[in-house]
Amino acid sequence: MRTGANHTHAHDDVLAYNYYVYGKEISADIGYSTYGSNGHYGWATKSIAHNTVVVNEDQEMKKGQLYKPFPGGEVSLLYESPHVAAYEGKAPGLYGLDAYQRMAALAPLPDGSSYLVDLFYIQGAEICDYTWRSFHEKAELRLDGVKECKTNDAWTLAGINAREKPYFDTPGNSFGERLTIGETFSPLLEEEKAQYWTPAPNNGYGFIYGIRQYEPLLPCVKACWESEEGFTLTWHGLTDPDDHIIIGTYPTLSGKEHHPVLIVRSRRPAKQYVALIHTRKTKSALRIQTIHRLATRGSAVMAFATELTNGWLDFWAYSPLTQTMCIHTRFGEWRIRGRCGFIRTDRTGKILASACIEADVMTFQGLKIEGNARPWVQVQELNYKKRTIRLHPHSPPKNAKYIRIAPSPEAPAALYSVKEILQREDGILVITRDSFSLSQGAVATCQKDVIRSLYPLPLAASFRGKLLLGKNGGRAVIEDIPDVKTIRAHILAPFMVGEAFDIVDVAEHYWAQWL
Repeated sequence: MRTGANHTHAHDDVLAYNYYVYGKEISADIGYSTYGSNGHYGWATKSIAHNTVVVNEDQEMKKGQLYKPFPGGEVSLLYESPHVAAYEGKAPGLYGLDAYQRMAALAPLPDGSSYLVDLFYIQGAEICDYTWRSFHEKAELRLDGVKECKTNDAWTLAGINAREKPYFDTPGNSFGERLTIGETFSPLLEEEKAQYWTPAPNNGYGFIYGIRQYEPLLPCVKACWESEEGFTLTWHGLTDPDDHIIIGTYPTLSGKEHHPVLIVRSRRPAKQYVALIHTRKTKSALRIQTIHRLATRGSAVMAFATELTNGWLDFWAYSPLTQTMCIHTRFGEWRIRGRCGFIRTDRTGKILASACIEADVMTFQGLKIEGNARPWVQVQELNYKKRTIRLHPHSPPKNAKYIRIAPSPEAPAALYSVKEILQREDGILVITRDSFSLSQGAVATCQKDVIRSLYPLPLAASFRGKLLLGKNGGRAVIEDIPDVKTIRAHILAPFMVGEAFDIVDVAEHYWAQWL
C-alpha cells in the first residue's frame, strides 16, 4: 500500500495496494508506459485507474494535471502474528478530509491460502467511489445480491448524473474504446490532441465505459471474477441500502485488452467500506461462505462475521476511534478496548485464535485477552548523523521492528525501521536503519520567512512541516516549498549566508511509539 508523497512522475494512487496470490499480481495495476500520451495523461496516472477510493469524482483536477499535490500520509498501524497480518495507512490531506484511511489485513486459512480484509473509512466527502479490479488476463465478472437500476442511460462513468452529457458519452466514442497502440486515440475527435492532452473533467472517468448500474438487494453483495488462466477471485462487500453499484469496462495501456471493473459509490458524509477478498484456483473448493454485519455499541464501529465452509467463524471489529467497543456475536458479547480486533472460533464457539490488532485488551466468553500496550514515549536526545534517538527508560516490546516518531501523539508520524535497541541507565537507545536527514543544502539568502537554497531540493513536496537545521545554529520549520530552491518557513533562529543545513524528520522532545 502506498502512503507516500506525490512526486514528479507519480501516479495518483495514494492508499491503493498491490495484492499477490499464487505468485501473481491479482490487483491488476495497469502500470505506466509512454510519457505524455493520452493513456498516460488522462488515464494511467489517475486515481480511478487504481484500486483506491476517489473522492468527489476528482473534479478539482485541472486540465493537464497529472496528480494531486500531496506531501504524504502516514503508516498508522502495523501488526503481525501467526493469525493476522495488518497494515493501515492514513492520508486525510490528499483531499482535505476529516478522515481518509485504509486497513488491509490477511488471515491465513487451513489449506495454506489466506483471505484479505479491506476496510476503507472516509469522513467529510460528498461522493466516494471505491474501485476494485482483478487479473491482468481476460476475466469475466458477475454480480450477486443486486438488482439493475431502471434508469441506466450513461455510457461512461463520467456520464452518470452529469449536468451536461459529455460529448464522448456514447458507444464507440469513449476514451477507453478509442485508446489504441501508442496510447493515443483512434480516431481523434474534434479538438482532441494525440499527446499532452487531457479532457475536462480531468479525472479518467471517460475511460470506463459500457456502464451498468445496480442497487444492493442484500446487505452483502458478491462480485466474482473468473480468469481464463484458471483462477477465481470473490469479493464480498458489505453495503448500505443507498450505495450505488456500478460495473464497467476499462482499457489496458495499449488498448488491446479490456477488462471489467467494480465501483461502489456512496454519498454518505461518513462511509465505512468493508470487503473480504479471496482468490482460489477455480477447480479448488470454496473456503469462504459469506460475511454478515454484527450489531455494535460505540462510535463509528464496524463489525462483521466471516463464515468459512469448514464451520469456522472469524469475527472482525474496526473503528477509526480508540474507545471501548461492544460487539454482539452468536456466542455472546465481545468487548474491545482499542480500535481493532479479531477472534476465530469453531462452530460451537470455542476460541481457536485471537489478535489484539489495535487493542489493549479484549474480553470474549469470559476470557480476557491482552494486547501489547503501545504508549508514546518522549525523545530525550537525538543524533541524526548517527541515526540514534534516546528515549525515557521503559520496556520496549520484544523483537521490535519499527518505530513511529511525531511532534506529538496527535500529529502525523514518520515510520522508521529499527536496527538495534540498547538498554542504558539513562534510557533506551534506538539505532534506526534509515537516516533522519531527508535532504541537505546551503543557504543562498535568508530574508524574513523565505530561504533560498544554493542547490535544488528534490522530493520537496514531502518536506512541509519538517525541521530545517543549520550547521551554525539556524533553525526553522518548513511551511512550503513553492519551487525546488525556495523555502517558505517559520524561522526560529536566524541562518547565515552559505550555512549548510539538513532537513530532518525528528527533533528532541518529539514522541515515539513502537509498532
